[in-house]
Amino acid sequence: MSVSAGNSGPNCATISSPPATELSVVTVGAGALNSDAIASFSSRGPIGTRNGPTVTAPGSSVRSCIPGNSYGLKSGTSMASPHVSGYVNLITSVCPKLLYDVDALEELLVSTTRRLYSTQGCGVDTPTTTPNNMFGHGMLDLLAAASKCRSEF
Repeated sequence: MSVSAGNSGPNCATISSPPATELSVVTVGAGALNSDAIASFSSRGPIGTRNGPTVTAPGSSVRSCIPGNSYGLKSGTSMASPHVSGYVNLITSVCPKLLYDVDALEELLVSTTRRLYSTQGCGVDTPTTTPNNMFGHGMLDLLAAASKCRSEF
């Protein structure tokens, strides 16, 4: 299950509400759509004694449905979290063997992210810590995941 990290950034230790604090979920932070920047509103870890979020996905100025039978740009970790569902749907269509293997899907998800680093220093983060408390393992990278999936599964 993927869940939003929350919109209480930019301070450290702002991922504080369930289900984002649960170990069994993929907690998703929000990044800028066309850059490797974290969204200022995106909540950050640590979550108690562990790192969070799990990953980051685009969450700023994302095209979305809006009331009135229209579309508009929205921002928030609630715009980032659904990217994980789309990722899983696309990856399992490329590699159907992963359809019921949640552990393998999660490993593929975190191992193929585009690594991003922070100098904010949340928790015990250094400028080269991965996963870190701003981006988690990094920004989702569907192309890298599809390439790895095709070569390994």
